[in-house]
This record gives sequence, C-alpha cells and structure tokens, in this order.
Amino acid sequence: TQEVERFGGRVMIDQINGGDVRQVLDIMRGYKEAGMKGIVLMPSNDEMLKNTINRYVDDGIEIITINSDLEDTKRRCFVGQDNYAGGCVAGGLMGEIIPDGGKVMIISGSADNTATVKRTKGFMAELSYHYPSITIMEPRFAYDDNWVAGKLLEEQLEITPDLKGIYMPAQGIVHDYEGENKKNLKEGVINFVLRQDAYAQGYESVMEIFHSLCGNPGHKEEFCYEDIVIKTRCNL
Repeated sequence: TQEVERFGGRVMIDQINGGDVRQVLDIMRGYKEAGMKGIVLMPSNDEMLKNTINRYVDDGIEIITINSDLEDTKRRCFVGQDNYAGGCVAGGLMGEIIPDGGKVMIISGSADNTATVKRTKGFMAELSYHYPSITIMEPRFAYDDNWVAGKLLEEQLEITPDLKGIYMPAQGIVHDYEGENKKNLKEGVINFVLRQDAYAQGYESVMEIFHSLCGNPGHKEEFCYEDIVIKTRCNL
C-alpha cells in the first residue's frame, strides 16, 4: 500500500468474515461510492457476486481475483496458485506416503469456494488415476472452522479406525503456510504444506491494478499462476 500511496494512490483493506457474500457486496458498494477505480477480492461462487463484478467492470472498475477465481465473469485476471494442479500435487504426495493403499479423508472448507473445490477435484483425479488402491472418502465440509474440522475428524475415526490419510484443501496435506499449519508442520502433525505466497498475491494484484490505471498494465495473460512450493519440516 505504501508504494501505491507514494505515487498519489489510495489503498483500502477490509477483512471478510468467512465467505459472507453479503458483507463482500456491502464493502464493494462502499468502494464504488468512495470512487475506487479497482478492487482485489477473494470471491465465493455466488451468482449475485458474479453479476456485481460484471456490472462494476462495465462501469469502468478494474477487478482482479486472488486465491479463488470466478472465471465466468469479466474480472481482469486471476493471481494465485493453479488450484487444480495444486490438488494433483497433493494427491501425488499422498499416494507416495501410503503406497500400499488405504482410506483417505478430505476435510474441505466450503462448497462455495472455487479454490478448494478445484483442489479437491485435482486431488481425487490424481489418486483415482495413479493410485487406484487408495479409497477416497466423500469430502466433508468444515466451513473454515477448526473446531468443526476437529469434530469431523473425530467422527470419521470412530467410523473408520483404519484411516490412513487426511487432505485439507482449505487449511495430513494442507495449502496455507500460516499460523497453526506452520507450527504443526514443524512438530510433524502435518506431512506437507503446498505453500501459497499470500503476500505476493496481494502485492501483485494491487500493483497490477495501479499500473493498469496509469496506462501501463503488466499482465497480459488471464491466469497469473504462482509456483507450487512444497514445504516439509526440513525446509521451514
């Protein structure tokens, strides 16, 4: 934000509670009324939000999505990880650490989050094709609540005491190298983290809008994918 503001721009940041689409729409409305020329957001898969994005773009507001995407909108581009490929990488790692097969549980965030949906699809596709001896259980949703995720795991272990692996595309193998995940990786609770560079996503998306508004857009491609970095407790 400081880099933009040094050149006379203004950056506003708001944090959303979970995937509250109504809150997102209220904030976007406030931005538009304040005269903002660009918006960066991590969207949910919601028709009202899609229509709002298209309407704002038609009104001359640049919109970039990060982390999760809405490809069927007029947003400028997506900055983040190739989530389907990330899921495939996670599936390959799971297949290698339980080569003799077994049952694997998926605890996802929300069915409305396109990032976790794509990761889950990639994970399941990789295991089904290359590791058919692994049984993939029906995905369960914790809605980004650690307590709910814990209860779902407890319930599953009671039903499936021979569970061999856990994949958590929203938070075994996880995708966010932050907070508790970093601690759990260090302690061996988690085997792998497929790191996302949240700072880079935020920085690059804001700077892309700023440069575009100044008449010098940097990205010509629709999808600006970052590298998929595998973290273990050995390369923290």
